[in-house]
Amino acid sequence: MGRQIGHFEIVGKDAAQLHSFYRELFDWEVGPDLGAQYGHYALVDQKSAGLGGGIGQAMEEAGGAR
Repeated sequence: MGRQIGHFEIVGKDAAQLHSFYRELFDWEVGPDLGAQYGHYALVDQKSAGLGGGIGQAMEEAGGAR
């Protein structure tokens, strides 16, 4: 049996667009953008997503989910 997921991260080229997309798609509560020095990262409220996680800017060209 696999391990339980403890945290997720979604990153891509446009953090603001990702924040908006997942807010609308899953009705997630996405916290404030922490700014450029933190990769425009925003935490996703665990109660709204069912699991803690975050959404931010990819540091390289490629994005993805981890």
